[in-house]
Amino acid sequence: MKKRIPRPVTDSKYKGFSVCEKDLYKEVDTIHERERYNALKMKERMKAFFAKKMYERYMPVPTKKHENKMAFGRNSEAALIEWEKN
Repeated sequence: MKKRIPRPVTDSKYKGFSVCEKDLYKEVDTIHERERYNALKMKERMKAFFAKKMYERYMPVPTKKHENKMAFGRNSEAALIEWEKN
Protein backbone atom coordinates (compact mmCIF):
# COMPACT_ATOMS: atom_id res chain seq x y z
CA MET A 1 0.00 0.00 0.00
CA LYS A 2 1.42 3.35 -1.07
CA LYS A 3 1.34 6.34 1.20
CA ARG A 4 -0.65 9.18 -0.13
CA ILE A 5 1.36 12.35 -0.73
CA PRO A 6 -0.36 15.30 0.94
CA ARG A 7 -1.23 18.19 -1.31
CA PRO A 8 0.86 21.26 -0.67
CA VAL A 9 -1.03 23.93 1.17
CA THR A 10 -0.35 27.22 -0.59
CA ASP A 11 -2.45 29.44 1.67
CA SER A 12 -2.15 28.18 5.21
CA LYS A 13 -4.24 31.05 6.58
CA TYR A 14 -7.20 29.87 4.48
CA LYS A 15 -6.88 26.23 5.53
CA GLY A 16 -10.22 24.73 6.44
CA PHE A 17 -12.34 27.08 4.33
CA SER A 18 -14.34 26.16 1.27
CA VAL A 19 -13.30 27.39 -2.18
CA CYS A 20 -15.96 30.11 -2.15
CA GLU A 21 -14.86 31.34 1.27
CA LYS A 22 -11.22 31.39 0.15
CA ASP A 23 -12.15 33.43 -2.92
CA LEU A 24 -14.20 35.80 -0.79
CA TYR A 25 -11.41 36.38 1.75
CA LYS A 26 -8.82 36.85 -1.01
CA GLU A 27 -11.05 39.40 -2.73
CA VAL A 28 -11.60 41.26 0.54
CA ASP A 29 -7.83 41.29 1.12
CA THR A 30 -7.25 42.77 -2.35
CA ILE A 31 -9.90 45.44 -1.72
CA HIS A 32 -8.29 46.39 1.60
CA GLU A 33 -4.85 46.50 -0.03
CA ARG A 34 -6.18 48.72 -2.83
CA GLU A 35 -7.80 51.09 -0.28
CA ARG A 36 -4.51 51.30 1.68
CA TYR A 37 -2.63 52.02 -1.55
CA ASN A 38 -5.12 54.74 -2.58
CA ALA A 39 -4.96 56.35 0.87
CA LEU A 40 -1.16 56.37 0.73
CA LYS A 41 -1.19 57.93 -2.76
CA MET A 42 -3.69 60.58 -1.60
CA LYS A 43 -1.45 61.47 1.37
CA GLU A 44 1.54 61.78 -0.96
CA ARG A 45 -0.42 64.04 -3.34
CA MET A 46 -1.57 66.17 -0.39
CA LYS A 47 1.99 66.51 0.92
CA ALA A 48 3.22 67.50 -2.54
CA PHE A 49 0.40 70.04 -2.91
CA PHE A 50 1.07 71.75 0.41
CA ALA A 51 4.84 71.60 -0.06
CA LYS A 52 4.65 73.68 -3.23
CA LYS A 53 2.17 76.24 -1.88
CA MET A 54 3.73 79.53 -0.82
CA TYR A 55 2.26 80.94 2.37
CA GLU A 56 4.86 83.54 3.42
CA ARG A 57 3.50 86.71 1.82
CA TYR A 58 0.23 85.34 0.54
CA MET A 59 -1.23 84.08 3.79
CA PRO A 60 -4.69 85.62 4.24
CA VAL A 61 -4.94 87.74 7.37
CA PRO A 62 -8.30 88.69 8.86
CA THR A 63 -8.90 92.45 8.73
CA LYS A 64 -9.33 93.00 12.47
CA LYS A 65 -6.16 91.06 13.25
CA HIS A 66 -4.19 93.20 10.81
CA GLU A 67 -5.69 96.40 12.25
CA ASN A 68 -4.80 95.34 15.80
CA LYS A 69 -1.26 94.49 14.73
CA MET A 70 -0.80 97.89 13.08
CA ALA A 71 -2.21 99.73 16.11
CA PHE A 72 -0.24 97.74 18.71
CA GLY A 73 1.50 100.00 21.24
CA ARG A 74 -0.27 103.17 20.08
CA ASN A 75 -3.34 102.80 22.26
CA SER A 76 -3.36 104.33 25.67
CA GLU A 77 -5.46 103.02 28.54
CA ALA A 78 -7.98 105.84 27.99
CA ALA A 79 -8.46 104.85 24.35
CA LEU A 80 -9.51 101.30 25.23
CA ILE A 81 -13.15 100.33 25.36
CA GLU A 82 -14.37 99.22 28.77
CA TRP A 83 -14.66 95.53 27.89
CA GLU A 84 -11.07 95.51 26.57
CA LYS A 85 -9.63 96.51 29.95
CA ASN A 86 -8.50 93.84 32.38
